Amino acid sequence: MIEPIDVINALNFERLAATSGEKAGIEVISEFVKKCGFTPEVEAYEINSFNAGAGQITAGDLKVKAVPFGLCSDVEISGELAFVENADRIKVDQGLYDGKIILCYGQPRDLNNVMKEGGIKAFIRITPPHRKAYQAGHHQTAFDEGAMPVVTVTYKDGLALSKVAGSDISLKIEQTSFKANAHNIVVDVKGTNPDNNLTTLVAHFDTVANTPGSCDNTAGCACLIKILEFFGKNAPRRDLRVVFCGGEELGLLGSRAYVDAHKEEIDKRVKLNINIDVTGDSLGTDQFTVLGTKEILGYVDGIARENGLFFKTALDIYSSDCMPFAEQEIPTINIARFGGTPSFYIHTEDDTPNYICNDSLNRSATAGRLILDRVLNAEIYPVTKAIDESLREKVEKFHYHNCRTEPKLNWEPKYKK
Repeated sequence: MIEPIDVINALNFERLAATSGEKAGIEVISEFVKKCGFTPEVEAYEINSFNAGAGQITAGDLKVKAVPFGLCSDVEISGELAFVENADRIKVDQGLYDGKIILCYGQPRDLNNVMKEGGIKAFIRITPPHRKAYQAGHHQTAFDEGAMPVVTVTYKDGLALSKVAGSDISLKIEQTSFKANAHNIVVDVKGTNPDNNLTTLVAHFDTVANTPGSCDNTAGCACLIKILEFFGKNAPRRDLRVVFCGGEELGLLGSRAYVDAHKEEIDKRVKLNINIDVTGDSLGTDQFTVLGTKEILGYVDGIARENGLFFKTALDIYSSDCMPFAEQEIPTINIARFGGTPSFYIHTEDDTPNYICNDSLNRSATAGRLILDRVLNAEIYPVTKAIDESLREKVEKFHYHNCRTEPKLNWEPKYKK
């Protein structure tokens, strides 16, 4: 029997998309998939990626370690430091910060373009308290547009820098960006008496730089493997496809590539998707976020309660690999657990196996397995392919603003960009 925590420990390393860490992750996951009795297939797609790099800020005698945004380049910059408490002011007062280096707790949406339009030399983003500085990334489009110099510093270092605002500082970034192939791992579970319905189960296996991503999202991968182990011994009536997505942390790139590559099949066969992203907290709240309909929300809530599981439920979008599916009107049941130490440390080097609870992983995996067992073996497929009207504009806005892509919709657009 495979314990989810075994998967967490085996994948205790960085897996930034399109790097050697991703390749090593594919090998580990593939071995677990084979132990479950299935054959993994690897699908490649091209992305813009980077090495983690390093950064340093110097202000007189003060020297601060900084973590560069992904897709930056090697650069050394000097200029006046301006502290801005509200990031939205940068967009309102364009030109006020021309030629300056901005320090801010938070950042404006579409940061790369905002910096260019405002003549900003560089941007220093401050993390929340008690979290280490962590890797974030520019949108993929910044690779060709030219990524502006952006770094992250800790709250403590941000506070120290705020006290020298108005003086000249220097910023050094060491990082290289490149085009390369990232990958998805696809596993087919064949039904014993299949109809034309196909259900998908996904979780992303990539991490941000400088972290093993135990909670986000090795935990989801561990749940998928546990579910595969069950169906390896209990073949379902209908077909199931399991996808370990790469590139989620760089902008949902793996799930986008999968949906684009399998568009015809998705249109004809896929009726439901389940996504597991962020879990493993010892203390916290189990959650179903259904990007679909109220009927699906009630359906999964009832299945959980029948089996002694109580989840917080919501009908809403979820910033994860469900979003490319939603464009095609494929509903997704998102399974997650928040509220404890692991989910607090996501995207930082502290997101390690040390804080992960095996019982919590098993609970998330059990929830996914129970739903799939019911759906795949139902006499009549129990879920309708639909996205609630109340969520459609949210889906559209998410793709425009978070992914900077125009959504490929199966409905008449509601959001007038």
